Amino acid sequence: MSRESFGLTARNKVRERRFAAGGGSADRWPGRSPRGLSVTKACGLAPALPRPCQPRAPVLGGSLSRSRASMGREQGCRLESARAFTLVEVLIVTGIIALLASLLLPALAAAKRRGRGVACLSNAKELVTAWILYADDHSTLLPPNTDGVDHLPITANWVGGTTRIPTDITNTALLMDPSRTLLAPYLGGPRLFKCPGDRSRFVRSYSMNCRLNPTRPTGLPSWVGGVGTNFFVFRRTGDLLRPSATLVVLDERPDTINDPYFAIDMSNTGTQSGEGSPDPFFMIDYPASNHGRVSSVSFGDGHVEPHRWRENTTCPAMGTAEPSHTSPSDLDAAWLQDHATQAAH
Repeated sequence: MSRESFGLTARNKVRERRFAAGGGSADRWPGRSPRGLSVTKACGLAPALPRPCQPRAPVLGGSLSRSRASMGREQGCRLESARAFTLVEVLIVTGIIALLASLLLPALAAAKRRGRGVACLSNAKELVTAWILYADDHSTLLPPNTDGVDHLPITANWVGGTTRIPTDITNTALLMDPSRTLLAPYLGGPRLFKCPGDRSRFVRSYSMNCRLNPTRPTGLPSWVGGVGTNFFVFRRTGDLLRPSATLVVLDERPDTINDPYFAIDMSNTGTQSGEGSPDPFFMIDYPASNHGRVSSVSFGDGHVEPHRWRENTTCPAMGTAEPSHTSPSDLDAAWLQDHATQAAH
């Protein structure tokens, strides 16, 4: 026997003894039979025993650096490809976002408009409450409601100022000056005179029914004379025949608001003096429609409600509203007249 064969046989015997001492048998080698093991022994060959995992010998020199760099590049490429989106995926996500936006934006806009409407109703409630408190403190006398047809400064009125005087347009101080705005002591701030839906630069959005204690520094107030004298003018709270149906304040359009006096032509003549032949209906001052053709209106008993305007002539394009004849079937003009006053006889 050669030295090499002897060494191989000795190593095989050592392995067999170690394997037997560990309780092993040929059956623990998958795919090998005892007979196959005997043949292997007889031939002096070492069986293919399972070997524990051993760390690979490090590659010396520049090969190790190149191997690590290559592995790093491969790993980075795999991570980058795992994080990246394809063009199709990006387009799908963008389309989903656009679809959701198209569904949600109208709902959000409607909710915002409703929120402004609620705030406007709250302002109208504060104003009519202040109006009632003022009358309670002044022996039921209603605060003056000045007709600004003469283009004079309006002072000592339920609210001071007129848009015909440029300095009054943005002057919030006069709204809280009790010498000019008689309701100021009963209110919490100038914001209550401004509808949240009014985007104009005016500080005031609300006007008062011209039949509630109308005054004029130079004579008879407009829109209450002539044929209009056939209808009541109210000076005290006790004069109101139907407080729950008598209009007090409402929000007015920025392109018709001037004085705090909301003109309603009960004469149906279209003239300030009320002289002439009646020809229903005329729209003089136009109610606002800041909340989707809806205005906030308050009544003599202190309640408020939103009112929807039905006629297109009541809601013309901004900047085009002017006193004009509408039609005998104008439901909005008829509603305003019905809630402004009652026939005197």
